[in-house]
Amino acid sequence: MSYYRNNNYPSTTSLGLPEPVERAGSYALLWVSGLFLLLTERNPNVRHHARQSVMLFGTLSVVLFLVNFLGFILGWVPLLGGLIHMVGGGIWALTGILWIVMMVVGYVSPRFTLPGSRNVRRMLS
Repeated sequence: MSYYRNNNYPSTTSLGLPEPVERAGSYALLWVSGLFLLLTERNPNVRHHARQSVMLFGTLSVVLFLVNFLGFILGWVPLLGGLIHMVGGGIWALTGILWIVMMVVGYVSPRFTLPGSRNVRRMLS
């Protein structure tokens, strides 16, 4: 526990896990785990990563839903249907890459902030 105290990390979390594990865990189940930790955790660094998880993966989930719905509606059009399905595959690939990167960054960095998220936080305040 002295590792956390020496680096100015709060050593206590609501779930009793080490803070880096909870920060990475906020990305583990995409926006679902982020929402769970956002509702239950009091640690500010974990809540920061949980908020980012909900914003990032929640947005990607909504976009993916809309693209899949559009693909369902326009899938019968030969060229347009194939293009929409390719876009959906690209979004899945981006989500997978971001999932791995954000879990690693969440474990390593307590206050990593996605570009542009400070502006969103200011608008919502």
